[in-house]
Amino acid sequence: MKFWENDGPSLARRISLSLTHPTPSSTLYTVTQLRSTPLAWVGLTVALLFIWVRSFWVAGIIGAYGIYYAFTGRKRTSTLLVLPSLGVQLSTKPILIPIAHIRAAHLNEVVHGWKVIWVLVLVLQRPEGEEGETELVVVFEDIKPPLKVLVTVWKDLKLAIEDGASRNNQNTG
Repeated sequence: MKFWENDGPSLARRISLSLTHPTPSSTLYTVTQLRSTPLAWVGLTVALLFIWVRSFWVAGIIGAYGIYYAFTGRKRTSTLLVLPSLGVQLSTKPILIPIAHIRAAHLNEVVHGWKVIWVLVLVLQRPEGEEGETELVVVFEDIKPPLKVLVTVWKDLKLAIEDGASRNNQNTG
């Protein structure tokens, strides 16, 4: 699934979601963001300026730089590995979060500057004996994918949490 989102003038970003199954019961969600850099557009503008001044060889060098970085951009990747019987592994956290500690997964609206973005949040319940009751963990913290991507991941994650909770209740009861 590929998505386009426009953050402003000439800062379009491409976001793709890929699902793989490393094992039959686990799912790996990979969200990749390819964003064009603002310096690329500055390079293209300077190249046009040099064409106007009739310095074509400088315009060619700067224009080639601008075109390269405008279409390659910066690439960010964030992953979420869901193991229904064990837990959840985030690319931002180096530990496996046990499924028994995950109370719920929610889609929250966050005000960021002048716009509202959606984030997928895990509500963690700490084990007994530790201070504090709950903790919130943002799943794709760096990328901020659009709502369509988050809903797809949220539905599968919610099923995995419910399945893990029912297995824990069967084992204890």
